[in-house]
Amino acid sequence: MDRISLLSDDLLLKILSFAPTKVSVTTSLLSKRWRDLWKHVPKLDYFPDNDTEHLRASSFVHNFLLLHKAPVLETLHLWLRNCRPTDIETWIRVAIGRGVRHIKFNQSSTSLGPIRWPRSLYTCKTLTFYLTLIEWIGYKGTEAEKNLVMYLLENCGQLKTMAIRPLNSINLEERHKMLQEISFTRRSSSKCQVSFT
Repeated sequence: MDRISLLSDDLLLKILSFAPTKVSVTTSLLSKRWRDLWKHVPKLDYFPDNDTEHLRASSFVHNFLLLHKAPVLETLHLWLRNCRPTDIETWIRVAIGRGVRHIKFNQSSTSLGPIRWPRSLYTCKTLTFYLTLIEWIGYKGTEAEKNLVMYLLENCGQLKTMAIRPLNSINLEERHKMLQEISFTRRSSSKCQVSFT
């Protein structure tokens, strides 16, 4: 038996939590001891390596959430392209049901339609209590996105940073208008800094 397998499950889960989810899932091939260990890692951190992998991303994320057994999913961090908005909505809903504390999405395609943020996102106590950082890449400034940003600013008492990066296709005038709308929103956290790049 190898030395690392002699470590406690808690320590192995801590080690696996530092690796990307794809890596932690592949450890299930090592031995019986490792087969289900990845299912208890409290995060989903997924970054496809290439275009072919982007095509399988929805299936990977869906299966991970279906098989995941940790009582709390602390982090949901996805870098996706060409995923259906309904898939993303479902993943967020599942993550909220598991007490998610950190959500980060980079949805680089705009051709698949807008994401309808689940209503449960607005009442998720773990997000509004623990959330300290929001990084929004690919912000489009839709009414639903503005409402979500304003809700988070007004309700996340621990929020320190909200970094918003609009789509590259949005011109300077539109960016300025978006920034003004967000800047005048009341903030629950006096320490919250908003950056718009």
